[in-house]
Amino acid sequence: MRVKPEVVATQVQRLGVLGWTVEAAYLVFAIGFFGVLGQGPVMALLLGAGAETLRFCAFVGVSRRRIFVSSEAIRMGGTMIPMGDVRGAEELTRAELRRRTHQPGPGFSIRTHIALPEGVAVRTVTPEGIEVEWLIGARDAAALVAAITSCIPTRARPELGVAPKPLPVRARQGLRASWMVPALLIAGTGDAISISNGQPPVTVAAVLAIGGWTGLRKVVIDEWGIRVGTFTISWPEVESARVVSFAECSGIEVRRTRNPPWGARWALIVVRRGEGLSRERSASLGIPHPVELPERCQP
Repeated sequence: MRVKPEVVATQVQRLGVLGWTVEAAYLVFAIGFFGVLGQGPVMALLLGAGAETLRFCAFVGVSRRRIFVSSEAIRMGGTMIPMGDVRGAEELTRAELRRRTHQPGPGFSIRTHIALPEGVAVRTVTPEGIEVEWLIGARDAAALVAAITSCIPTRARPELGVAPKPLPVRARQGLRASWMVPALLIAGTGDAISISNGQPPVTVAAVLAIGGWTGLRKVVIDEWGIRVGTFTISWPEVESARVVSFAECSGIEVRRTRNPPWGARWALIVVRRGEGLSRERSASLGIPHPVELPERCQP
């Protein structure tokens, strides 16, 4: 039985008075926006509160602001950075953090809030050679950098925890209930409000259509190569391919994707043979479960 690694450090990106003031301002703006669109006071309040709740949960929520550092990985909500990819970490002042978040280029992932006083820049390189710099807001940047730096020598990478299935694999991409259920609840609320205003309910139908389009997408991995929806690539064209969890995949910047956030729990990171940066030749493909890939495809 696999033993979970000990957590070396835990931090929460606490918003404080400034942060909650900013969130309150977003709420007032959302209510005012719907008021300008002609909604009555009660309806504007409901729609504005719903919009701010959705924004907060998706981009700020408690789980996203909780950071765990272990010998295997840095985890932030549903995102995971393998310690084996980390090349270094440095402290940033508020001014440096804001400057760098406003000048992102290829290979940047930002996880901060305007209220956070400090930050950390974490440099990573995936096995495919894709470089990503994480800009992470913090209350105690020095402690977070020290914890990350102490774990870098381990060069560990979390195991998938699920036995891969042999080829050939023919399946549907599938959906993640953790995304679809809240989306349907929000859509249902929106449709109820529409009905009460004498308007046709269309939101639930739209969510079901988008979810069905993704969930029913065909995944075929066989002796010929890989086919996910409209993306196809034969094995001779593949420079490297590996299976990752969605938590790891969400932090890897690729050129093409067939893997939306509400899609599969697993993904293939595929790099096509050719010239140029690995990022420009890469793709993220959602798959319903881990699969065994040819040895020659390992990065």
